[in-house]
Amino acid sequence: MHLRAKDSGRSIRVKPKDKIDLELVENLTTGFGWQMVQLPAFLELVDNDHVPEALPLCGSGGTRMWHFNVVGSGSGAFMLEYRRSWEKDVGPARTFEVSLESA
Repeated sequence: MHLRAKDSGRSIRVKPKDKIDLELVENLTTGFGWQMVQLPAFLELVDNDHVPEALPLCGSGGTRMWHFNVVGSGSGAFMLEYRRSWEKDVGPARTFEVSLESA
């Protein structure tokens, strides 16, 4: 299953042994990056990487890629926030959240 920003707000059913790939645009040159806020216990993070744009110009962004395995059953919210790590009293610029149910 491949998720993108447009999937935020969805409720999704998965099964143990399914794989979930998440792709979100980010621009680390501005200090903003995606931070994991909530991860259901039945998801296992396999890999997490920033892929720069094909032509990395000064100030250009890229894509954050996560790869997960579904390793059990249950339900829970999966949430990330797009923010600057040093801004503690400022809300996120964007959020991504899906409700997952694994059976």
